[in-house]
Amino acid sequence: GSDTPTWNAYFRALAQARDLPTPQPVSAARLRLGGVLRLPALVAAKLAPGLSGGLVGGLALTPGRGERALFARKAHYDTSLARETLGWTPRIGLAEGLAGLRAAQETSPVP
Repeated sequence: GSDTPTWNAYFRALAQARDLPTPQPVSAARLRLGGVLRLPALVAAKLAPGLSGGLVGGLALTPGRGERALFARKAHYDTSLARETLGWTPRIGLAEGLAGLRAAQETSPVP
């Protein structure tokens, strides 16, 4: 297919295909706050492993600066260069591919 979804559109489609709740957008301010609180949470989780659950564990899992920059990009991954230089075109669209993924997981569930 010719789908070139954004990160957000891809994750929404993936959640729908798996009957999961749609991911909610996270504001830039919330991501920055999580980034500021991430280092103390990592230190606390390392020094006191019993604290690694709950709020401390959640903050420790906050994406780092590079990850936040990657996810904040308004990127579209266009396949036209592959078509023009290699003669390759995708044969399966996003919806069909995700449906196939779901069917495969239902027949061979991942533990």
